[in-house]
Amino acid sequence: MAPRRGRTGGAEVARTLPWGRLVWLSVLWFLAVAGGLLLAIVPGLIALTLFSLSGPVLVREDLTAVQALRRSARLVRRRPLLVVLTAVLPFVGEIYVSDLAAELFGHSVGLEVVVEVLAALFLASSVGLLEVVTTHQLIAAESA
Repeated sequence: MAPRRGRTGGAEVARTLPWGRLVWLSVLWFLAVAGGLLLAIVPGLIALTLFSLSGPVLVREDLTAVQALRRSARLVRRRPLLVVLTAVLPFVGEIYVSDLAAELFGHSVGLEVVVEVLAALFLASSVGLLEVVTTHQLIAAESA
């Protein structure tokens, strides 16, 4: 059965993503946030906030990793509280859910794997969706 016109399947989306640039962006993002956290908590949170939209921006606007980091920072500066509420807090919350589950249910390897998989399936995908929607809204507001 042929796919419907105007609809893109998951395999097609995965095939066309700029995987190399996304991986490089992830490395740069990690270095910026981890470096900020090593300096103190506040610089790390600032880096996390400024660069939280870089993945969606890289894909949407077909940018390099460094361009995506800069573009994310420009977008975030317009509405930092919105980005904190829709991207940063859910991301931080996602990290602590698995830690909380480990404290509540123990540190068995099997349970931790299940919790991590469930967190990735439900929480990480929700955080990613919030980042994409926030990016879309900020770009739309910028061009209006």
